[in-house]
Amino acid sequence: MSYILDALRKAERERHREDASDIDDLTGAAWDPYQASKPARPSWVLLGFLIAVFLLVLFLAIAFYQNVGGSSARVVQDSASPAAVKSARDTAAKSGSLYNERKMAPAEASEPVGSDTEADYPPNAVPSAPKIAIAGSLYIRDGASSNRLFVGDNAFKVGDKVDAQWTLQSIGIEGVELRSGTHTLYVRYP
Repeated sequence: MSYILDALRKAERERHREDASDIDDLTGAAWDPYQASKPARPSWVLLGFLIAVFLLVLFLAIAFYQNVGGSSARVVQDSASPAAVKSARDTAAKSGSLYNERKMAPAEASEPVGSDTEADYPPNAVPSAPKIAIAGSLYIRDGASSNRLFVGDNAFKVGDKVDAQWTLQSIGIEGVELRSGTHTLYVRYP
């Protein structure tokens, strides 16, 4: 009989060693099979949260890439006369709009040096935009003679010919203005 009792004690020690408390929790008096367990969170709440996070990330990515894409070279062509462009900028500067921070260069700098005449082009013909890759710029202030535009291995200042048709008219903080006869072209920095 002691042999059987020793075997039972040994088995009980083995159960305690293997952590039999899990079985006691299920079969003990503390467990009530009729008590409702805590309801799990609905999966649609988790799904809604994941969709909201995805849309937020998507929105931020689109906004970021539009800002990056917006700072790449944008070309705006204007066939207005230089006097009309200058008067429009002066009006915008007085009204406090976009050109409020950008002061206009002195009149000497706004006149193109060696610009093409209208006789070089047929009437209503807009010269093609120059094929340039802006490598950088050096901007001190509006109208400064030290302002430079770097295209490839070349450095241009206001009044220099960028190509056969286009002359560099002004170098600004956000871009450069090119002129060919009565046509102007604003190129934003990449």
